Amino acid sequence: KAPLLSEHGMIICISYGIFKNGQPQIGSFLNRDGDEESLMNNIKKLFDSVGSKKRICGYNIKNFDIPWITRKLYKYGLEISASEYFNFISFAGFRVL
Repeated sequence: KAPLLSEHGMIICISYGIFKNGQPQIGSFLNRDGDEESLMNNIKKLFDSVGSKKRICGYNIKNFDIPWITRKLYKYGLEISASEYFNFISFAGFRVL
């Protein structure tokens, strides 16, 4: 069995929800043709449009998703500082039923 490594894996889809002008917006980026670089460019644009004062949350996002996305951004020359963009929310006792 091999470990799950961002160097060998590919991001297929990223979904998000944001508030823009007080209104919720839901969207996703889908990698249909294997063009991960285009997907990562769209993610970088989303992070830039949201800005550094917003919060991002998700299940295990700090330990898995953000490091994986950050390594993929670096791979395509789209450097960001995770600490600049992400203020993490901790969900102590969170359970999925």
